[in-house]
Amino acid sequence: MQRLIKNPGIKLASFTRADAYTRLLPYFEEVSVPMGGFDLGKNIPDHPIELISTTTNLLIDNRLHPAIQVLFLEAAREINGNKSYFAKTGEFPAYMNTEAPLSEEAKFFYEKGTPTLMKYLPFWLAEFLERMFFLLLPFAAFAYPIIKSIPTYRTNLAKKQINSIYKELDKFEQNTIQTFDPNRRSEYIEVLNEMERRILRSKAAKLATAECYSLRSNIEFIRNALEKQIIY
Repeated sequence: MQRLIKNPGIKLASFTRADAYTRLLPYFEEVSVPMGGFDLGKNIPDHPIELISTTTNLLIDNRLHPAIQVLFLEAAREINGNKSYFAKTGEFPAYMNTEAPLSEEAKFFYEKGTPTLMKYLPFWLAEFLERMFFLLLPFAAFAYPIIKSIPTYRTNLAKKQINSIYKELDKFEQNTIQTFDPNRRSEYIEVLNEMERRILRSKAAKLATAECYSLRSNIEFIRNALEKQIIY
């Protein structure tokens, strides 16, 4: 190529309509050679030259594994990513004027670069971890609310148990007011004592301490009223 360029009997032709070609045919690119671009001493060429060039497209089948696609792009960067006469460093590979659609893996590669894990881990391990991450992500999103609710599940269960005793105490109080019999005072108090013992034996005493003390205080209030023969 250098011998052809320096041969005085051969002249490099310029495509006057190079810009038109590239606009009408997307697989063409316009490149230019400046005056003296081949040889500054002999001023070859002696005027700017416009040329057209075809871009190399890396086409794949849509069934190709995404990991292999990334490897192809990495290889393309290693081979074509250096500076050349018509390209700057890192200019290629690139998605330029082409009629072929861009794959999702290539789109991610051009926007984000090489996957982070591949920079620090062997390819097979990085690929395995990345695939597992995307596989487990929906499961984690589904399981997170369940896992988050586990610590409060037992507490809510304890509060539910205390509320049931509250309802029992309220019913006992209403019945006692309506049918109070002084001769049955010890029986009433024993019912209250049994309620309190049930609370103390239950897990609610440890899991919902504040609610438990509040319930016991209400039981104690009613028990004191009965012991003092207060009818309300």
